[in-house]
Amino acid sequence: MSAPRVALIGPRRLRQGLGPFVARELVAAGAAVTAFVCSRPESVPPAREALRALGVESRGFHRLEDLLDSVEVDAVAILSPPETHAAYLEAAATAGLHALCEKPLVWGGSSPGQQARRCVEAFRVRGLLLVENCQWPDTLASFEELHPGALGERPEQFSMRLSPSGEGESMLVDSLSHPLSLLQAWLPVLSGEDTNDDRVENASLLEFEESGAPAIEIRFDFLRGALRVPSRVQLVRQQSQPRRAGYALNARRAERVVEMSDYSMFFRDGERRVAMADPLATRMECFVDLLRGCELRGQTSGPPPAPKSRTSRRVTTADELVARVQMLEALVAAYRATTGATAKRNSI
Repeated sequence: MSAPRVALIGPRRLRQGLGPFVARELVAAGAAVTAFVCSRPESVPPAREALRALGVESRGFHRLEDLLDSVEVDAVAILSPPETHAAYLEAAATAGLHALCEKPLVWGGSSPGQQARRCVEAFRVRGLLLVENCQWPDTLASFEELHPGALGERPEQFSMRLSPSGEGESMLVDSLSHPLSLLQAWLPVLSGEDTNDDRVENASLLEFEESGAPAIEIRFDFLRGALRVPSRVQLVRQQSQPRRAGYALNARRAERVVEMSDYSMFFRDGERRVAMADPLATRMECFVDLLRGCELRGQTSGPPPAPKSRTSRRVTTADELVARVQMLEALVAAYRATTGATAKRNSI
């Protein structure tokens, strides 16, 4: 089978973009990144050079319609700002393309949750693959290696620390898909439920400073069926790399360590440390594996498979994708109610 052909939408590093790194990992996983779209014509040459520096040769366009008229692709990777995701998702579904979409799946407008449901349904009814780029669930295997048996315990409490570069509401929009996806991935391992009604309740927020940096602490209950998991997320602004990050399941902690010399990653708890695969690479491998099992243009290989997961869990469901946006919407609404803030266009 030939390599799945993927087009990037938003290939540059502007606004914390992951375009070049996603391209590199897609190619490493066996895909062909054949084309890309920038929002402006003048952005095409620098984007092409950035990709070329990583060994990726592809054709550049500034309109998705022109790309689709000129290049045959099987899927798109939507890496543009969140407020543009819905329009690109709708265009991809209409064109019959599978999609990888950066988190959050959609944002902006009066009801992101309803918009997410429409987008997810558009892919579902056409039998198309839709994957959100939430990488932290792909670290659970390393967490289990650091804390053997931890994933078999009943979930009692959850906490996470992240270090986004923005501040205020943008910290929440940029970051909260991470803990929400991690909670969604952790609970099915334990509950074994095939369906869920993920939601958050009792949200409270506190703004503070840590060493002069703006910070927000969010507390909420994550609910699925009869399970209720008290959760706490701290977001502390940090501009420098590597950014501090880690999480705890039932008070068992794992702090991410990045060796900048070779970008190798580890999980650490006190003196104990285990190697961790780059979760972005793992996520791209999973996406390409799923693409290979889909019906690609000019190739028939049967329905999408259920790939072996490094976390021993099922693939994220359509309901979970929608619920993740709905929970993000609820937590941002709680922040606005606490601070008196209003919705901002292009908030991140």
